[in-house]
Amino acid sequence: MENSKSIRILFVEDEPLALELMGKCLADNGYEIHSFACSAKALEWLESNSSQIDILVTDQSMPKLTGTELAQKARQFCPNLPVVIVTGMGRVGSELKSGGPVGLVEKPYKRQELFSAIDFLMEGNNEKSSTMAR
Repeated sequence: MENSKSIRILFVEDEPLALELMGKCLADNGYEIHSFACSAKALEWLESNSSQIDILVTDQSMPKLTGTELAQKARQFCPNLPVVIVTGMGRVGSELKSGGPVGLVEKPYKRQELFSAIDFLMEGNNEKSSTMAR
């Protein structure tokens, strides 16, 4: 099912295969993707291109900056940026209480679960957090 409107995603995942496969799945589903394997490089890019992103989708466990740390820093110049944290570690993201909405997708996940989390946050839901899990 393809999205009727293009949602611009900053997708950050340090595992090359996951970055490639999920990036392709997201693009094939109609999302516009800007992918990075390094959270620090993603943050650097976002500082200059924040108007080109609608939502941040990031893995939690990454070197240099975790997904939560990346989201916190991104919200310094994108205060209401919706964020989806993908994690295999259970509940994270409580540090993101202020700012835009937060979704959590637990690993392992099906691609439709990620699409649902993105769409839920982008449909203007005002809830500050949600958990999307199987």
